[in-house]
Amino acid sequence: MKKNKTGTLYLLLFLIIIALAGGIIGLIANLNMKPSNPSDSNDDGKFKVTYKYYVDNTETSNIVKQEKIKIANEEFEGVIDEKEMYTFEKYECSNEVKGSWDNKKWKFTPDLTADSTCKLYFIKNFHEVQITTSNALLPNNTNTQKVLVERNNTKTLNLLPSEGYKFGKAKCTEGAKASYDVTTKDLVIGNVNKDTKCDVSFIINGFTVEVEASNAEIKETKKTANYGDTVTFEITPKENYAFESVTCTNEQKAEFNGNTLTIKGLTNDSKCTVNFKFTIVKYTVSLTVENGTLLESSKSPQTTNNNMEVSFAISKNDGYLFTGAVLDCGADKVESELTSNVLKIKNINKNLTCKYILKEDKAN
Repeated sequence: MKKNKTGTLYLLLFLIIIALAGGIIGLIANLNMKPSNPSDSNDDGKFKVTYKYYVDNTETSNIVKQEKIKIANEEFEGVIDEKEMYTFEKYECSNEVKGSWDNKKWKFTPDLTADSTCKLYFIKNFHEVQITTSNALLPNNTNTQKVLVERNNTKTLNLLPSEGYKFGKAKCTEGAKASYDVTTKDLVIGNVNKDTKCDVSFIINGFTVEVEASNAEIKETKKTANYGDTVTFEITPKENYAFESVTCTNEQKAEFNGNTLTIKGLTNDSKCTVNFKFTIVKYTVSLTVENGTLLESSKSPQTTNNNMEVSFAISKNDGYLFTGAVLDCGADKVESELTSNVLKIKNINKNLTCKYILKEDKAN
């Protein structure tokens, strides 16, 4: 009787072990049937599913994993916002297979009724924009900077042009738009739906200078030049008029010298007015005679008005002739005429220092 009870006990233990072993094997089998991630081909025992991933309608070979990024709050300085990089948009499964998306678990679960390929579409909420400038500085004090721009939003950066330069144009790839406010010096980038590049160029300022003058002739009254350039104008005053003053708008400085008006370091459009006043211009002519003398009736120096003449009466020394005599006024070219013993110097328009050299009479 005791042996029968012991045998029955062993039999029960054996059956319990068999049952437990079967349960463990079944559990392992069920675990092996569940996918480890959505990129695997799922098999519920009857049907299989394959996944494809799209970001902004462009297929990618990688599983799209949610990312958290930190963005500076543009409204409140010093506040950092945490935002999601991606948004699930939609799914498309072949063979009319339906399913559901769990945003919290970031997982798609198909309700398989047939083998299927499921396309999962995601929207990238932030895109990188690489900004490159010419003749201007970005907020990082260089001419190249990368920023993240949120979809359906804009990004504003202060952009300072180099001195003397003005906004030229802004051009972005991938359909993005950029505009520049010359008053606030803000660059605004928007319509960013893909990673993109924006080139912003500034060009040197060009200015116009006009000149007007009273009692003078101006060869050219208007000229254009770039920032920092020097501009000159040729101005000839009327007879008996002399330079008095010059004034220019927009704080430009100008100088007049030798019938030339010079405006240096152009910084803006400007209009210059040159004034000439009536004056009797007098010039002095000094004359010495070699191998002769000036008569007492002719003094030296003599003064005369502009473009007028002076006369000198000369007595020659013995053994010298007026014929072949030379008037030497240095580098200045002058017009002269000798009548009898009177030398006339004509059309005088500057101060002169001259020497009249008589030639030796070699015939005696």
